Amino acid sequence: METPSPKSTNVPEIPEIPEDVLQKLGRRYSKFEYVSSGATSAVYKVHDEVLDKVVALKILKRPEYRDLIRFQKEAQAASQLENEHLVHIMDFNVTTKNHAYLVMEFVEGKDLQKILEERESIPLETALDIAGQICDGMAHAHSKKIAHRDLKTSNIIVSNEERPKITVVDFGLAKKQAQDDTLVATETQGLTTTSGVIQGSPLFMSPEQAQGKDADERADVYALGCIVYQMISGHTPFVSDDLMSLLRKHVEEEPRPLSEIVDMELPENIDSAVAKALEKDPANRFQTMADFKSALLMDRSRHGDQETKSDKRSEHKKKWSLAYIMLAIPIIALALYALWSNFTPETKVENQVASDAYQQKKLKFIEESLSYGPNSSRENDREKWFTKKQTHNYKHEDYEYLAQYLNLKKQDFLEKNRKAQEFARLSLKESGVTAEDLVQLLNCQIECLDLSKEKIDDQMIETLLRFPDLQLLVLDETRISNKQLNRLWKIDSLDSISLEDCPMISTEGFKNIEEARKLSEIWLNNTKEGTKPGSTKLSSSNNINSGVLGHIANCSELSRLYISYTAVDDKGIEKLLNSSVIKPDNIKHLNLIGCKNITGKSLKLICSKCPNLSYLGIGETGIKKEDLVALASLKKMKDLNLTGIEVGEEELKAIGEMKDIRNLYLDKIVCGGEGLRHLYSFKEPELIVYHNGSSITKADLKALRDNYKNRKNFKLISPNSIITDSAKDLARSLFDVE
Repeated sequence: METPSPKSTNVPEIPEIPEDVLQKLGRRYSKFEYVSSGATSAVYKVHDEVLDKVVALKILKRPEYRDLIRFQKEAQAASQLENEHLVHIMDFNVTTKNHAYLVMEFVEGKDLQKILEERESIPLETALDIAGQICDGMAHAHSKKIAHRDLKTSNIIVSNEERPKITVVDFGLAKKQAQDDTLVATETQGLTTTSGVIQGSPLFMSPEQAQGKDADERADVYALGCIVYQMISGHTPFVSDDLMSLLRKHVEEEPRPLSEIVDMELPENIDSAVAKALEKDPANRFQTMADFKSALLMDRSRHGDQETKSDKRSEHKKKWSLAYIMLAIPIIALALYALWSNFTPETKVENQVASDAYQQKKLKFIEESLSYGPNSSRENDREKWFTKKQTHNYKHEDYEYLAQYLNLKKQDFLEKNRKAQEFARLSLKESGVTAEDLVQLLNCQIECLDLSKEKIDDQMIETLLRFPDLQLLVLDETRISNKQLNRLWKIDSLDSISLEDCPMISTEGFKNIEEARKLSEIWLNNTKEGTKPGSTKLSSSNNINSGVLGHIANCSELSRLYISYTAVDDKGIEKLLNSSVIKPDNIKHLNLIGCKNITGKSLKLICSKCPNLSYLGIGETGIKKEDLVALASLKKMKDLNLTGIEVGEEELKAIGEMKDIRNLYLDKIVCGGEGLRHLYSFKEPELIVYHNGSSITKADLKALRDNYKNRKNFKLISPNSIITDSAKDLARSLFDVE
């Protein structure tokens, strides 16, 4: 990867890209070129080698919590927007050192602020064209219930000044309606407030924002009114070098009408539209951007002859008659008092305390809604997961706080020198999660995600593709389609996928599996109950067949494959193990339990090709007693399941050759008790299950148990055990662990 341009060494103020960010970006990005820098972030122009296009890289300068939250909000908001006039977010990530970055669409052009500094004002028709495009973009954002809340000229990129194409950027203060504000810092053009109440840029700030009140989409209407005012007149409605004075002007003063300050005949509809957008009370403004656009671009011919400039001035003077002023004085006095009260330190502290209290309440709810321990979808996995309890229902807002909670736990775990993976596993099984909810978790460095029994749609698939660290994905009992599955193979970091009992997938869904270059573990088991006539469970047992194995044979890193109760046969195993891509020496786990079409032919091939196999499940297959002698060659075997296969003395002798056996399930023994002596030489056995066989006596079993009496954890489950009825299920659940 190329490092940032050497010119940065000659200009000290240009920030360097943190080393951990460069490592996280990998080889995908090159040709770094510094573009600009603000108070909290720096932007670089880079080349995306995969898409072969120029993109923008925005890096958070300081790994501080509140800056990180704002950065996360920008990613979450912009990622939900798909409009030609809104910047498109392509990726978001956070390193282990809390260095966050965004990869965005790179927009060529100047920001509107620079254009206005050069020209002072913009021709009317051009200004209306720009305003109309901003209205279109923000109308889309508002349709998603997202308010920008920091709309200003420096956040408007103009790609062509003659025939302008605009893009709105920087959704750092964007907010979903009805969600709580937790941001406490606002960077502005030369003006900064850290009160914890005021948010936005003072020159374009709505009165409600200036008073620290909640702001919705109508604050964007006010800000755009200020922008249109500046484009036409050359300056914003209110100007002051003092922050408090400027804020008071937004709250108290009426702006001079555009018609009074421009040297042109201004159409009445434009004058009135801008005035309505700048109303102090949000209820009196345009309620939608579409309404504002319609008023701005209204056909002027419908209004008849335009009034002269002097007529409008005269009417305006009448409006401000002495009686009107006398009536307004007490209202203004009350507004001044309210504003003064709102800016007292005590009120600011109270507002901040209230905000912090709400945040702590939400984080407490998240903590109570999660368990931390084994995942029920991964019964054979001993790792701990954060699992959402079904007793707690999440709203969309709660996923924002879930993200905050997981990031706080991550920091806590790292400070205690615990493994990073311990905070990276999340189960949202049966939680009703949507793609929009998942977007809020993109910066949590989630490595393992369980979405079992969830509704999988195309939007969720596209969101999953954006998780940069996703290694294990559990989609058991979902209706994921073949088309969607083929999209998932593009997840670069994917190491393991579980697709148990997914009835809609078949051979077609695996045709692109070789794109998952790191994929080493695949779970395609079907529950035995799902294959029974009259079962309420949907089954894909017949869909997972040898055609699927033909595609899996292209997975160069394959080491673990679980395909119980499926339609795979000997031809499929032959395709798999004779593949020129797969390395059979790498295969450690193979589960074929319940695959009736598997015979001794496959077992011989497995024993000859896979010397490093440590788990093998071949119970309830077409494998016969005499085929088992081939097992003697598997010297590294630890877990062996022979459910439903008869075993004689020769077979017990072959099994005894596997000295590393830890867990062994034997169904029916058809030889005398002497045959059990072949099982006396295991190094570290933990469990032997013997289910049936009239020739084996209690004394034979006692001798086997006594042979391992010094092994504290050793268990022998036999027909005389008190849990005999569940022995088979117990063994099956235990044998899938290494």
